[in-house]
Amino acid sequence: MKKRVLLQFSSRLAKGGIWYHTKEEHAGNIDEEFDWDEVDVLHIQLSDKEYYGHRIEPVSIEFLDNNTVRVTLQLVKTDELETDEAARVFITVKRGTFNQDTKYII
Repeated sequence: MKKRVLLQFSSRLAKGGIWYHTKEEHAGNIDEEFDWDEVDVLHIQLSDKEYYGHRIEPVSIEFLDNNTVRVTLQLVKTDELETDEAARVFITVKRGTFNQDTKYII
């Protein structure tokens, strides 16, 4: 599991959520950011305004069963980020670790 901070021009989405990106299915604005032959990407964004200006640090990923994953995150207040932007993180995992039916507990 590796965390990745994307370039400044990669804008936040309008709402919070969890997105699973693969080589076959990913947003065009992150096309060049990852080695899609090697990794898939779990994108987590928090829309709660109380977390604006926070950095998300992934702590662990634990399989609870074949189709459910618990992702533990730590929120860190930082002056490095804009206070009007939602907290987000891109976590790279080995290609094929998850699938589109995987359920996530954050």
